[in-house]
Amino acid sequence: MAGVLNSTRVSSASSELVASLMLTRNEAMKRHVRVVMCKSADGKTCTSLGTWQQGWIVFVDNNGDGERAATEPLLQSKLPLGSSLRFTATSPVAKYVSYSPSGATLLVGGGFQAGTVTVCSQSMGATSARQVILSAGGRPRTQKVQLPSCNPA
Repeated sequence: MAGVLNSTRVSSASSELVASLMLTRNEAMKRHVRVVMCKSADGKTCTSLGTWQQGWIVFVDNNGDGERAATEPLLQSKLPLGSSLRFTATSPVAKYVSYSPSGATLLVGGGFQAGTVTVCSQSMGATSARQVILSAGGRPRTQKVQLPSCNPA
């Protein structure tokens, strides 16, 4: 039963991440401006510390710096998703995901942005996980994977 519960938590968390990425992309295209989703510990500002598990925000990045200024509209704020989950991101998407008005992902400096966020339930043994994969075209997708473990950070 615990395995089913953990699988449901992982699936739900990865679905929430994808839904927020889709919101970010859709708002960038609809508003014709850069929109950013970043990790946030307080639900108002971005942080470079911690992982996506602590929560995130989506905002209109009018000045294009990848950080939310007090005057930039906050579109969404997500609370932490539970201490039993672990989020591990590849370097390009470890802090933020930035969408251009075309719906493509770009680093603040204008470079190509793509990467993977792996979501798993903490376990010392083999466990299933979900990966949220972000292509440079901007469309996120998920895939199931097996991990040898999902150790606490």
